[in-house]
Amino acid sequence: MPKKEFKIEKHFSRLITNVASNEPSKLETNVTPSKLSEIIKSAVKLEKLGQNEEALSWYNKVLKIDPKNVSIMYKKALMLAKIGMYEQAIFWFDQIIEIDPTHTSSLISRKILLDKIGKHYGIVPLTQKQFL
Repeated sequence: MPKKEFKIEKHFSRLITNVASNEPSKLETNVTPSKLSEIIKSAVKLEKLGQNEEALSWYNKVLKIDPKNVSIMYKKALMLAKIGMYEQAIFWFDQIIEIDPTHTSSLISRKILLDKIGKHYGIVPLTQKQFL
């Protein structure tokens, strides 16, 4: 049985209006935490249904609202790695590590991707502090 396509626009049209704005101040004031949670749940659902590009665009919208959300940054990095965009994924893992140098999952995922693309030379070994 083919996967049922999930059309987020049909279910969350009012969210699209709030999030689609290019004005940062509007993004921050018009989206409540519950709406933000709905957007995140929708992005995760899209990802599970295999609609990776659509899910990625919703993760981007969440990051416009909450640019330091490490959890969403990590999901975005994993999604980018999953679809083969390794350099961009590494960039997002670096952003996470800059915010939280002890984010072990990002440190490990970054190293795996660097190995995968042959740029593992010069990687600084993980410090004891990063594992505590």
